[in-house]
Amino acid sequence: MKNWIGISTLLFSGALAAAELPSLTDLSGWSVQSFVGETQYQAGPQGLTGEANATASALGVEQTIPAGKRLLWTWAVDQLPTLATGAEQTKQGDDFGARVYVVRKGLFGLLSTQSLVYVWSQQQPPGTLWDSPYTSKVKMMAVQPAMATLGEWHSVERDLAADWQRAFGRELDQVDGVALMVDADNSQTQARARFGQLVVREGVR
Repeated sequence: MKNWIGISTLLFSGALAAAELPSLTDLSGWSVQSFVGETQYQAGPQGLTGEANATASALGVEQTIPAGKRLLWTWAVDQLPTLATGAEQTKQGDDFGARVYVVRKGLFGLLSTQSLVYVWSQQQPPGTLWDSPYTSKVKMMAVQPAMATLGEWHSVERDLAADWQRAFGRELDQVDGVALMVDADNSQTQARARFGQLVVREGVR
């Protein structure tokens, strides 16, 4: 089970925002939040590897990203969790080979925090948007490549303001934190993914 408040607690526990997102080759700049057991994360010269064995834990960082920015990253999913057909949008199937969270703090603390979660979906077409089965304050967006191949690196570039407007129907003034996760706790199976460095760039391409 992924408690959406947990991601907020992970990101807003007093860490200082940095000028750039911390490196994924050294996890000293990232904090861990466990939901069910511990997904094993290991930093290496090419980035981060995450392996979930019926587990769910995330790595996050408090980071102010101003409006008008784009978020770029590379990822490769080596193993997807085993899910029943149509289960991905339910609590029982809320497991993904890879996730990238962007989080905005609310005016009234954790209960008003909202998150947009970019996921590598195995059941939804790219661009599909849906509510988390746990809360409508968390929106899920499938951003895996149309011709996804396991084990191969793929690049993602997202316009944060445009995606936020589509997800929540309102303008994004800034992002307050970013998190990554590989999870397979609900399905009690396994998942494995690799993440390259996350980069923030200007919104104009």
